Amino acid sequence: MASNQSLSTRVDALEKTLKSLLETVDQLNNEIKTLKPVSEKKATKTANSAKKPTTKSDSPAKKASKKVPLTLLEAVNTLAIDDLIVKLKDAGAKQHIQRNIVNQRKRASFQEFSSLDDLIKRIKGLAKPTLDSILEQWS
Repeated sequence: MASNQSLSTRVDALEKTLKSLLETVDQLNNEIKTLKPVSEKKATKTANSAKKPTTKSDSPAKKASKKVPLTLLEAVNTLAIDDLIVKLKDAGAKQHIQRNIVNQRKRASFQEFSSLDDLIKRIKGLAKPTLDSILEQWS
């Protein structure tokens, strides 16, 4: 009987500990939920900081209706990887150039390319003549 009480006491203690852990996990989940929008806002600000300031005539609805094609630099910095590969292929970029651009984009420390010269400097195998050829076919 004494061992049953001891076992019961241990089970009670474990249940309390488990309940405490679950409450802590819930609190952490709530904190994470509040942090996500903040980090998403920062990422959006960073992505938008390189773009020109929006004026009244450049409302999102107008921009969407214009469907202005992305420049090569904008595409390399922001386009989804799969879409970027398709666009680069269509523009005649060789596979090693595509791969090197994607590898740069996938880096945890990736920073957007600030200019075409920056793109040339950071992408192995990309030289001005190759970039010019890609730009001629870019649409």
